Amino acid sequence: MKFIINKESCLPKFRQLLKTCNSKAKGTTDADFLFCSLDGEMFVTSINDKSEQKIKIPCELLEGDGTFSVPGINFYDFINAFPEDKIQCVYNKEESSLLSGNKKTRFAFVTNDAADFVPFVVVNKGDSFEINSELLKEGFKHVFFSASHDWQNSPLTAIKIDIRDGFMEMVSSDLSRISYFKCQVNTDVEFSSLLPWETCEILASICDEPLSIQPAQRHIKITWSNTSFVSVLESGDKSFPDLLQYFDRYTVCSMVLDSEDLYKSLKLASLVAKDSNVLVTVNENLYISTNEQYGASKDTVSLSDVDGKCSSYYYLKFLMKALDMFSSDKLSITFKELKANSYGICFSNPNYKHIIFPAKNG
Repeated sequence: MKFIINKESCLPKFRQLLKTCNSKAKGTTDADFLFCSLDGEMFVTSINDKSEQKIKIPCELLEGDGTFSVPGINFYDFINAFPEDKIQCVYNKEESSLLSGNKKTRFAFVTNDAADFVPFVVVNKGDSFEINSELLKEGFKHVFFSASHDWQNSPLTAIKIDIRDGFMEMVSSDLSRISYFKCQVNTDVEFSSLLPWETCEILASICDEPLSIQPAQRHIKITWSNTSFVSVLESGDKSFPDLLQYFDRYTVCSMVLDSEDLYKSLKLASLVAKDSNVLVTVNENLYISTNEQYGASKDTVSLSDVDGKCSSYYYLKFLMKALDMFSSDKLSITFKELKANSYGICFSNPNYKHIIFPAKNG
């Protein structure tokens, strides 16, 4: 098999394939790219325990059918290192190599047995439907980071996605915070599933138009342009807790403030608190206070439409991450009574809500 590719057009595709390639799993198919040439087309696949991605690669020349797999990160590094845009790849049983267009640069690479590369078996279930990729990415971006990374918290290691009545909802939690995203979608399809947070993190950065979703048994298949993406679905849909109830808890205190003012106050606190908690107090103004062994800080943020008083400790990094999810100049914040003398701080706009539970101690 021999094919010629253009570095400039193919390098971003190989970089995208690395997102579903586990480079740490050396010696396994999880670390490989699978090349498959069939009927004049070249496809490259990468896979891990949660997802599989297949991309059609444009070739200036393609001779011969066949398959081979190669360590993904090594192949990407080889391509990236080539000084010329035109790269020739030659694969045979004796030797496989990459050659620059002028044949002055050559890399020989080790291939693995393609038979060991087992793709996901996808059994379609129901009709496919289209959805706006920007809305999907926006939703994933706002929820994946607050899902639990602890498998003992299953099913909270997944993002719950519901599409019905023309709306898409996503919710996640790691038991310390909850993210909830809701938007209108142009589809009458009903769909509900649990996607691994790792899948959502990847899709938040790569999916594009036109995007189609195909529900399947135990999987979901998402396709766009020349890319096919398959993810496992997590079990436990019926045991996923009712997280939205926390947003409906009694509001102890509410206010509107300037996002930039709050960011500057949290940034100041980070010089002292770094990886610890800060005290948030509301009493006409909002105060961010820290008190550590090596220093203390207190800053004031002016408020408008303030109603009520509250004081509680919160993990600083969670506050800063929540603020990153909001782009508007003005920010609406409420404090919810979770239980007696325990208040969650809730950031919200029309499409997104994020609540942070109080820290256990100061």
